[in-house]
Amino acid sequence: MDVLTIRLTHGGSPLYEQIYRHIREEIRKGAIQGGEKLPSKRRLAAHLGVSLNTVDNAYAQLVDEGYLEPRAKSGYYVCRIERARFAAAAGPAETEPAPRPQFAYDFSPSGVDLKSFPYSLWRRLYRDVLAGGAQTGCLAAGDPCGEYELRQQIARYLHASRGVRCTPAQVVVGAGGDFLLQLLSQLLGGGRRFAMEDPVYNKAYKILEGMGNTVVPTPLDAHGLSLVSLQESGADTAYITPSHQFPLGIIMPISRRMQLYEWACEREGRYIVEDDYDSEFRYRGRPIPALQGVDGAGRVIYLGTFSQSVAPSMRIGYLVLPPDLLHRMTEDFGFYSCTVSRVEQRVLAGFLQDGHFERHLNRMRKLYGRRREAFTDALHRLLPGVRVSGDRSGLYLLLRVPGKRTEPELDALAQKKGVKLYPLSGYYFGGVKAQGDAAFLAGYANHSEEEIVQGVRLLAQAWSE
Repeated sequence: MDVLTIRLTHGGSPLYEQIYRHIREEIRKGAIQGGEKLPSKRRLAAHLGVSLNTVDNAYAQLVDEGYLEPRAKSGYYVCRIERARFAAAAGPAETEPAPRPQFAYDFSPSGVDLKSFPYSLWRRLYRDVLAGGAQTGCLAAGDPCGEYELRQQIARYLHASRGVRCTPAQVVVGAGGDFLLQLLSQLLGGGRRFAMEDPVYNKAYKILEGMGNTVVPTPLDAHGLSLVSLQESGADTAYITPSHQFPLGIIMPISRRMQLYEWACEREGRYIVEDDYDSEFRYRGRPIPALQGVDGAGRVIYLGTFSQSVAPSMRIGYLVLPPDLLHRMTEDFGFYSCTVSRVEQRVLAGFLQDGHFERHLNRMRKLYGRRREAFTDALHRLLPGVRVSGDRSGLYLLLRVPGKRTEPELDALAQKKGVKLYPLSGYYFGGVKAQGDAAFLAGYANHSEEEIVQGVRLLAQAWSE
């Protein structure tokens, strides 16, 4: 082979890399056969109008990867390689991901208002942390349980707002609830039997099941997780959302909480995982203390995140561990690295310490409270037959729609009008719920009051047709 024509582009990747990639792909495809001699470096450089060093670098890379073989006083020859190996390694051809459907009004139960995030304050806190970085060592490896100053602020806030009793040492910081559930499964030893509310936050049971645990769907009654069903499940761990059951919105009374706690204390090794995922947003009645606050036997594991109270992309969550699990964390898992940047942890610690977090929450409660009222008012006016529940706290409503039409039928009608709701059946194990009216989750945090009213108006049109 005397010449090799390669289309080179200036301003993109380096020229030697373009030559290397072209020859490599030609060899892989079989366009250049094994045993063929390539043009000399000087001839190819002159033909392509590039420097000798450029071709030399390309050939050297191909030699290093085993595509070319240099022969003394003869030149460069293509190595004989079985091309079938390339086809097997390549795998299926890449395809563009299917576009996600877009809706004018997506009433996601996990949505938050990102426009109200205190961006300028957050930038200032970031600058302050980085300005002192050389002295504080915030770019070095940190404590596997998280920055002590952040854990201190979390413990202080939880005690004041939720009645949680813990020391900063009991707080373990991690990259959101999903990671913390995986860590917790390891701390508990794996292979446990979890009783989980049915319906439930479906990602949680998938994570726990994926970690080798047995997950038992446990029915609810009017007060939350059924004690009878829990006892029948044979579980050694109960996963509950007592302050605002997701997705039904049930608030578990203190009597049921204490019954569950007594169940945990009846046998060694039993635990309750208390997921307090949205306790910050309560609009009616007094705040309900966390079950962890009455735990004197070390049977309650408290789980929370900042995803809804601050921002979904802030993957910062926390576990409050009882003493025996804390000991296991430090003794057996102390080699882990904390999964959250020390910089972000310190920024959040400053946000909490200086009172910015509580002021932000107060603003958001008022904002979300107005949107909740706009949503319920619009539903009562425009869809008077729809029953609304779960509106005392959280960032979504549960809509029950009487009539003969099924959830899929109503969902399809809503989507045709550009309105996205979330069918309740999707939160039951296996996607199957008991017989009854169609029901949907509908969040209101990520839409203005005007948008909420317009979305409900379109929904009324869809369901009246």
